Amino acid sequence: MRLLVTPFPQEEFNPTDDRKSSDPSLGVTCFDCHVNGHTTGPFHLNPDVRPQERRLRLDTTSLRGVFNQQIHSSKRSLRSVEDFTEFEHRTAYFNGDEIHAIKKGMNILDRIQVSHMAQMQNMLDFPPAPKLDPVTGRLDRSKATPSEVRGETLFFGKAQCSGCHPPPIYLDNQMHDLHLERFLNKEPGDGPMKTFTLRGIKDSPPYMHDGRCFTLEDTVEFFNIVLQTRLTAQEKQDLVAFLRQL
Repeated sequence: MRLLVTPFPQEEFNPTDDRKSSDPSLGVTCFDCHVNGHTTGPFHLNPDVRPQERRLRLDTTSLRGVFNQQIHSSKRSLRSVEDFTEFEHRTAYFNGDEIHAIKKGMNILDRIQVSHMAQMQNMLDFPPAPKLDPVTGRLDRSKATPSEVRGETLFFGKAQCSGCHPPPIYLDNQMHDLHLERFLNKEPGDGPMKTFTLRGIKDSPPYMHDGRCFTLEDTVEFFNIVLQTRLTAQEKQDLVAFLRQL
């Protein structure tokens, strides 16, 4: 926990003259963006992609329930929390620029420290979901509204959500390519993207890896178009009602 709240030198926010903040800083901490193990919702540019115009805008996701995830990071498919912690510290803090990192006082963490940080992150659980069965992750229909029940039926049926977001943690630990280039004019799509858990999703707007969908309603409409599910207006409302219970 101490390491997760300790400021480390970083490319943009530091005591040097080229900082982006008005006042000098000792750097940033992990929990500056992942406040209380959740998120403040900031975005950053994927640091390991060139040229600049192809760098993806990536959301800072919640760390809640990270112990259930088998791959980490939107694009990199890192296989442990330890790998992600170390990789994030080396790249996101200095954009992969070793020279600037050395000049600004990089602090390379050894694997023992990284392991301790990972174990702390693995203690962060999902937020309460009182309408879900604690074992199966499915809706307890004795507590649910008719709209939420209809939404769950859509989630596992017509809306096709459960193909990538199976219960009880509502993710499949895979990466998927939606081939969005189908809808773009001579522009590439996003390529393979990690599936993120839908548990606690109501607490983490905006949605998608780059925040393109401001609300859950926007997100449902996005997939309604991409997956061509042809949901009615009422079905969209019911699906959102279910998502808010996860």
